[in-house]
Amino acid sequence: MLLKRIANALRRQDWLPVLIEFLIVVVGIFVGLQVSNWNEERVFANQERAFLAQLHDEIDGNLRSLAYREAFTRRVVDGGEAALDWIDERSDCEPFCAERLVDLFHASQVWGTAHSTATAEELQRIGLPRDLSLRERIRPYYQYLSGWETVNQTPPPFRERFRGHLDPGLADLLWRDCYRINEGQVEILTHDCTEAVRMHPGLSDTVARIIGDDDLPDLLRFWLVQNIYALIHYPEMAAHGRAAMASIAHAVERDPAAGD
Repeated sequence: MLLKRIANALRRQDWLPVLIEFLIVVVGIFVGLQVSNWNEERVFANQERAFLAQLHDEIDGNLRSLAYREAFTRRVVDGGEAALDWIDERSDCEPFCAERLVDLFHASQVWGTAHSTATAEELQRIGLPRDLSLRERIRPYYQYLSGWETVNQTPPPFRERFRGHLDPGLADLLWRDCYRINEGQVEILTHDCTEAVRMHPGLSDTVARIIGDDDLPDLLRFWLVQNIYALIHYPEMAAHGRAAMASIAHAVERDPAAGD
């Protein structure tokens, strides 16, 4: 119908109706494109908000895990320091040989759950968040995580050296009762196996091998230094995480699509 009206106006050389009809077409196309773009933007904004919510959850999960990790690392350091005093003195550990062996066992542990970064990596891959200032506020936290495994998540030489001295029966007791994993990710170190270790016939020979290893103290010192460094910097890591979470929450709240 529109084309027929334009054709009739052209035959009559009636240019004003042609111009009006043409403007109607142009405006209609423009409005249609704007509405389409607006709808696409709203859909994309909602998707971005969903991704940011996942990122917020990822950081929150990391921070909750960090609280357990900090307690775990503190036990590694406490156990290592207590055992190191005994090894350095080359003294008789009685009546606390079982306690010192458990301390060494704890000192040889490495937290086995890595920080979660999958959501952040996916957002970086698809170019989100679009707000560059928000990216810069989130970046310090993930930069802090980058390479952290080289600090105290890489098994140290001390671990292999000490465990090479363990009587297999003692190792069985230590793993059964002085170490456990709750909910598949929370690693807990305890002294619940101390009495069983004290009664094990392999304890004295294991202690003798440990005392006779001249390299063990320095290997333990290095591992203690790594974990002490971690304990100093865990609070800073947590602060970066909380700041990133606050920035994400603020960005979502001020998003015009947030009210949908």
